[in-house]
Amino acid sequence: MKRKILLSAFACDPVTGSEPYVGWNWAMLLADDYDVHVLTRKFSHSLITGHPQANKVSFHFVDFLGCESRDHHWRYIKPYYVLWQILILFQVLALQSRHSFEIIHHVTYNTIDVPGFLWLTPRAHFVWGPVGAGQTSPPSLAAVYGDQWWKERVRGVVKSLTRYNPVIRAAIKRAAIVLVVNQETADRLAGLRFRLAMMVETAISAGCDCEPPICKGGDGKLRLLWLSHVFPGKGLTLALDGFRRALDRDAGRTDMKLMVIGAGVDLLRAKDHASRIGLSEHVAFLGAVPHSEVDRCFAENDAFLFTSVRDTSGNVLLEAMRNAKPIIALNHQGAKAMITQGGARLVEIGTYDETADGLGRAIVELAHDPSLRRQMGRLAFQEVRARHTWAAKRLQILDIYAELLCERKMG
Repeated sequence: MKRKILLSAFACDPVTGSEPYVGWNWAMLLADDYDVHVLTRKFSHSLITGHPQANKVSFHFVDFLGCESRDHHWRYIKPYYVLWQILILFQVLALQSRHSFEIIHHVTYNTIDVPGFLWLTPRAHFVWGPVGAGQTSPPSLAAVYGDQWWKERVRGVVKSLTRYNPVIRAAIKRAAIVLVVNQETADRLAGLRFRLAMMVETAISAGCDCEPPICKGGDGKLRLLWLSHVFPGKGLTLALDGFRRALDRDAGRTDMKLMVIGAGVDLLRAKDHASRIGLSEHVAFLGAVPHSEVDRCFAENDAFLFTSVRDTSGNVLLEAMRNAKPIIALNHQGAKAMITQGGARLVEIGTYDETADGLGRAIVELAHDPSLRRQMGRLAFQEVRARHTWAAKRLQILDIYAELLCERKMG
């Protein structure tokens, strides 16, 4: 008989993508080894029902009355998530009395600020994570936020108080293990005694079981891709300044173009900035594209530029790695945790100008060395296949569960 576990997945369905798809994959990757129960929102009921793999897992749906139709883009979804954590405690206590789960794992919408209350459930190992959102934006890069920097300063103060929050301290004390996405989040909990493991919260599957795509770029040309939702924390203006430095350093020896894909509140400001610094002929703003077009966009470009100044991980990095593209990114947070085997040039963060200069130097280096681009692309592909597939994540979490259950048996 399979041992029973409960996953708390505020977001979980096979259709929506992003965080809900992460929740769905957590459930599916464990279904062959455990009797998996998933607690999620009633909103997901119609998206889950009828899926051919839905019967592998027992789903329990909970929402506040009147909130069942609110999707995950609802403007109040974050405060609602906090309220939902209170609501589900009573449901979980009732389920525990009937099913006697050995592990209760809080898997989605994990931020260091909101551990929920499932650690109060008796007779079960509480697993929290992968947890992120402990990172803050470097003050030296405040310019990317313009007049919105004050919001980041407030956020930084809140994050600095994390380890003093009594609910967080109690959750960590009760947790059998805390899975942490990046070192910056782990540092928020410094001084507290608990078992910790590093684990990126997301993964990738399709396309990693074959040979890496061939990078076709040759001498004298570089096509650079920037792809993201466009809001200040993604650092598009920093990317543009770095690209301007690259053009100036290269002095016309290389035909360099930057393709910007994405839409959002900061796009107009970025376009104005590009025009102001003389990039109109070198940058193409293509707007948002469907997810089905992402692989084509990578195929048309030689390298990927990732300039998030605050990011727990960065799903698009996995897309770039799967497409065997060399990456230029900042040496912190998600990029630093995810790309460790030579598939990226990770630029050190200094002053704004120093950081932009570092990006520019990295761009020129890749522009002048096609063989280096191909080598880095292969290394990125090998790392995503070894570390960041759902299959690899399954093996990691199964080892963690087995160790916890062995301790439970011995105890």
